[in-house]
Amino acid sequence: MDEFDQRFNETFCRCWSLLPALKVLSFLATLFYLGLSIFIGYRSFDEPGEIAFALLAFFFAVMAFLYYKGISNENDWIMIPFLVAEILARVVTGFMLCFTWGIFVLSIFDMFLMRSPIPGFTCPQFLALAAIVFSIAFAVYLECLFPIYNGYTLVKRRNDHRQLINEESAYMKISFTSRPTTV
Repeated sequence: MDEFDQRFNETFCRCWSLLPALKVLSFLATLFYLGLSIFIGYRSFDEPGEIAFALLAFFFAVMAFLYYKGISNENDWIMIPFLVAEILARVVTGFMLCFTWGIFVLSIFDMFLMRSPIPGFTCPQFLALAAIVFSIAFAVYLECLFPIYNGYTLVKRRNDHRQLINEESAYMKISFTSRPTTV
């Protein structure tokens, strides 16, 4: 067992096997994104600007379905688009988190004014609460990427191992019994 096998954990939450759990979770993510797309698409009849968000949710539904099919068929190539889309979504969400903290700092110095939606809270108090809750949600959101990436890594390792077994190794084709040649 090499160092990678010792570090790699093939379980999800210590009670489920990783791949079956990710099959269920990716299928649920597909349904969630599809439902979100339909909900936002229905709302976009009143607000035409929300069509872009409905299309984005549909895009994520398609990517989550590709990830589900990749796990089901153990095809690592069709799992990559979902991983890339999720990483990009986390980068954009991270920028939004930085923007939220920046707005909070500006509100402390009265450079950003707004009415708090929560009665009894001032603008800086509300923005501090929003930034803290958003930071905690972002940390959980980041933590959810690791099992998804581990599932991809496991499928890729299995496919590479199968390919290595099915094909002859390049090192086995070298013959050490023939005479050396001179140039």
